[in-house]
Formats: sequence, structure tokens, C-alpha cells
Amino acid sequence: MCALTLATAACSSAPDPAPPGDTATTSGSAEARATGAASTPGTPSPDHPGRILGADPVTSAAAPAGGHTWRVTYSATGAAGSPTTMSGLVTLPDGPAPEGGFPVVSWAHGTTGVGGRCAPSVYRPGGPNGDALEMVAGYLTRWTDRGYAVVQPDFEGLGVGGGEGDGDGGGRDEGDGRGDDAARPTGTYLDRGSLASSVNDLVTAATDHFHLAGRWENIGWSQGGFAALAAASADRPAPGLDRTVAVAPGDSALVPPRAEQAGLGAADVLGAVTGSNLAFFPVMLAGALTADPALDGDAFLNDAGRDLVATAAHDCIDELRDDIPDTTTGADLLAPDADLTAVTDYLDRQQIARMRPHGPVLMLHGTDDTTVQGDNVTDAAAALRDAGVDVRYEDVPGADHRQSVDASWDAQARFLGVG
Repeated sequence: MCALTLATAACSSAPDPAPPGDTATTSGSAEARATGAASTPGTPSPDHPGRILGADPVTSAAAPAGGHTWRVTYSATGAAGSPTTMSGLVTLPDGPAPEGGFPVVSWAHGTTGVGGRCAPSVYRPGGPNGDALEMVAGYLTRWTDRGYAVVQPDFEGLGVGGGEGDGDGGGRDEGDGRGDDAARPTGTYLDRGSLASSVNDLVTAATDHFHLAGRWENIGWSQGGFAALAAASADRPAPGLDRTVAVAPGDSALVPPRAEQAGLGAADVLGAVTGSNLAFFPVMLAGALTADPALDGDAFLNDAGRDLVATAAHDCIDELRDDIPDTTTGADLLAPDADLTAVTDYLDRQQIARMRPHGPVLMLHGTDDTTVQGDNVTDAAAALRDAGVDVRYEDVPGADHRQSVDASWDAQARFLGVG
């Protein structure tokens, strides 16, 4: 995803439980522990980050099988530094919680897009990004089977605040907002402050609302690997952070270190992108333009580039792959005199090498991954290590980008001390 690709050319089936707040439920079950959970009276305010604003029981193909899942909205802080509302999923295992509550796994998802309908929490079978989301749901079931609550932030602008099509994760022909010319991208993609808030504030909110344990594991894949590292690097991560796992993490730098050493500039790197990786081009740029309104897309995009960035308002990543002709390259989308200075500076400020995660970190990468370039992951790990971060790196032999999630289970389990 993002610079790591650019440099190479980047379900719960259980019955719906009683919703949180139903104080008539008094058993020791998971759903009972989620009741009466608001710790303060009255309606929570989005002005105070880390509070559940709403929780609705759902059956979601993007959630772990078994247990009980809620789609939640919660208060957080957006890329602009102001209060905002974000959404996500919370899944509790079946059965009674242990004393002190279920421990938590936070899962930060891979790239889905920057439009409101691309949120995992609104996904329905047959909708966009289904293969990846349902694969991940199987992986996350390993965690609920081991007694962990799983929380999944959608990220800023996805699921809520996304304009037309919000709350509808259906397919292309279902009137879900795809193709709406009035829509605009709302996700901020690789803005590390926003991503950190999306993770940390959901962990904080869910822990309080659902009476979860004060310990959490911080895991993410692809864009979510970047998000997990950003969350661990916040000044004050959610209380109880144990360890961080970043599987095939993307990065934000338009010109990674080795490309820079080779004398390449941002236009060279972007211009060389081809194939399925070109779908990350509009997602990355749309996210940057949304996160920092001072950036001017007209400074570096031609008409075709502007049109493709606008398409990212309603098309998710797998749909964008279908939209872009195989013969198109990044060079076909850049203005002849493209000035990428401002957007490059913004993205450089987000990159992993500038992060300082709290606690031990494991970074993983599949040896057959052609979406995220392995050299960029090892270079990022080395930069963190040089800065004094407790980080280790492991290859995942024979795994491509998607396979690396499941194929790295044993390495994750060893690192996290899970049986």
C-alpha cells in the first residue's frame, strides 16, 4: 500500500443480544456485562474523546464468528485536531467474562478506501472488499476463541461522516452511493494523528462501556499496521497497551530511503506505478487532500488524476482496481509540471521512521508480498531500532500480502505470549 507499493514501480452469527444500557439483564454472560455500561449519566458528548456514543447489536460478516458484535460510534479526534465521531465494531466472546473482564485485541484493518461506504462495520456479503474482510474475520475468530474481545475501528471518515452511501456497504448496483458525483472522499488514510485516535479512543471507549480488562494487544495489517504503530506512538496510548504487531505495514513517504538514495523524486516514483498498485494512488492522495485542506491537488494532478481522486469518494480499493485500465501508469495522472513538494512534505511527516512506539513491537512481512515492498519494512524497523524502540522484525516465508495475516499467526502468538 501507499509508498511501499509506489516505490516498487502500497461475522458474527450469534443471535443479537440485549443492547448495552438494558439494565434488566443481570446474568454473568458477555452481553450482560455490556449492559448498563455508560459510566456517566446523560448523553455522551463527542467533545470528549474515548466515549461510546451509540451501540447497536449487529450480525457482521466482517466480525469474528461466534460471540456478540455491536456496531458502535464513539468520540475521537480527527486529522484537523478537533472532535469528531468515528465508528467501528466490538465483538465479545461467548460465555461469562473472567474476573476483571475480557482482555482486548484491537485490529486495525488494511486499506479499504477513503469513502464512507468502505468501512468494515457497514460491510455486507457481496459488498466491496469482501475477500479481504472475510479473510480477516476468520483470523479474528482465533482471538475470540481464546477469550479476547476484538475491537475494530473503521478510521476517520469511513462509516460515519462519509456523505452519500454512509451505512450501506452493499454492492455496486444497490443504490449505495457509488457513482454519486456529489460525494467527496472523507477518509484521511495515512494521517497518523487521526489513525492513532481511531485506535486508542475505541479501545478506551469500549473498555469502559463493555467493562473490558485493562490490557490490550495492538495489531494491524497493511494500512492498519501503520495505524497500530501510530497508536502506540501517541503521547498517551489507551491505558493497558501491552504489545504492538504490525503485519506488512504500509508507510506514507512518497520517496522511501532507497529510492531517494537512487536519486529518484516523488514524480519519478508516482509516475512509475502500474497495475493493481495504481489503485492506491487516488486513495493516498485523496486522504492527504482531506486531512490537510491546505494541499492543492491542482498543483500536481492533471484532469485524469483529478477524476480518479474524485472517484475514490465512492469506489473502494477493489473497485478502483477494476476502474483503472491495465495500461495506465502514474505518469498518466500527473500534471506535466507537477509540484509535489507540499504533499510530499505532509506525507513525510506521517512516516513510520518518525514514530516512537511505546512498548515492544513486532513487524512482519511476507516474502512473496508485492503490495508492500519488503525493503521499506525492514528499513522502517531499522529506523525505529536506531531510535531506541524495542522492535523486532520477522519474514513470513512464502506469504503474499494477504496471506501474511494468517501465515504469521505463530509468530504473533509467540510474541504476544498466546497459546
